[in-house]
Amino acid sequence: MKNLLSFDETSIAVQGMLLKNHTKARGFSSVSIDSRTVKDGSLFVPLRGEKQDGHRYIRSALEKGAVLFFADEKFLSVDSNKIKTEKLCDEFSASCIQVKNTLAALQAAARFYLKKFPNLIKVGITGSSGKTTTKEIAGAVLSQKFSVVMNKGNLNSETGLPLSVFEVRDEHEVGIFELGMNRKGEMKEITSVLCPQFGIITNIGSAHIGILGSQQAIAEEKKQIFSFFDKDCMGFVPDCPFTDFLQAVPLGKVVCYENTTLKNIKKIESKGMYGSTIFYKDEEICFPLAGNHNIKNAQAVIALAEELGLSVKEIKRGLESVQPIFGRSQFMQGDVDCLFDCYNANPDSMSAALAVFSETKVQGKKAAVLGSMLELGKESAAAHKKICAQAAASDIDFIYLFGKEIGDSGKNINWNGKTVFYFDESEMDALGKALDENLHRGDFVLLKASRGLALERLEPVLRRAR
Repeated sequence: MKNLLSFDETSIAVQGMLLKNHTKARGFSSVSIDSRTVKDGSLFVPLRGEKQDGHRYIRSALEKGAVLFFADEKFLSVDSNKIKTEKLCDEFSASCIQVKNTLAALQAAARFYLKKFPNLIKVGITGSSGKTTTKEIAGAVLSQKFSVVMNKGNLNSETGLPLSVFEVRDEHEVGIFELGMNRKGEMKEITSVLCPQFGIITNIGSAHIGILGSQQAIAEEKKQIFSFFDKDCMGFVPDCPFTDFLQAVPLGKVVCYENTTLKNIKKIESKGMYGSTIFYKDEEICFPLAGNHNIKNAQAVIALAEELGLSVKEIKRGLESVQPIFGRSQFMQGDVDCLFDCYNANPDSMSAALAVFSETKVQGKKAAVLGSMLELGKESAAAHKKICAQAAASDIDFIYLFGKEIGDSGKNINWNGKTVFYFDESEMDALGKALDENLHRGDFVLLKASRGLALERLEPVLRRAR
């Protein structure tokens, strides 16, 4: 397998020192931060976490076939660790590069690697919600014209993005990468790895407000995706209270994608759970993802595709080929239909899911399993109360509140005569039983909660024949 970087290139990239250099391998052909996923020819990057130190797994990585690993100065400053490291290199004919910080070294190596592809069109996507869906839409559309590489799943973090970058190969013409964050400063840090020529911000919502403190702070963090723009770069942002702020960049051009596509989208007709018909220029596009929030995601991609010169036919083929992603606005049909939207939740995505659910006409009853939204900090109580109020004002017949946060808020709501059930996080079995007892053929169920509540555990209940 072809090497991604040579040991010498890697040392230069990470500003490290080759502690041991067994030159037989000369370079590495894959990268891993988990010793369990190491392959023959891998670079192993041991990371430090709150509870684990990856340096403990160097031997395991070498046994799996790693040919190169990083070790940080703190680890090697202990004489016994340095002696052990040198012995491991000799035992496995492996090489070690001493670095100051292994995470920073991983990012620096990825940044260096990406520069080997100067003709790659790099697209970065961020936002409070909709990042992964927009990435998948963009991949479906742009692959109609280009050879595309994307990060898998939601590998969008300080570690996920650099690992994804190492998937780029010579044949790729466009790289589409999702950028997420869990702390202040992380967006600029990972944007420095990618340096996208095109950047999309899907929305500025309330996800991570518990970490950053306000929507303004969220907007400031997300805007960092444009921080490495030059004069030829272009960004796409939503029509929202922060649009003017997001568009004010020193270099490049940032446009509102909803305004950009307005002249070419004549109208949009909702088909409920089956998506929408987009009347785009002279074409009718059957877009399969439900909800106005997904229409906005599609608009962002259309604006990008137009800028990259895709034809109307290519855009149509791409949008019509989009497939729902596991747990994200996924419509499952059966004796009981289900809107399976439980990969994650924040106030914006929860409200959007309830809106789509309420707009859908059904033969039977509607039941919504609404779980707590995590990481909202001091905004949590107000956000959960607002969602409960929206559910109370809807046409939903049965409400199942799962989790302390949403349960506490639900007890202070006038439910307008609806049947409401309350369950703690430890009562999944009881929740499943109560849901099962009230479901009949032709009913429609919404599952929506933060990922940590794992509502997909209710799938066997929903799949049961009635």
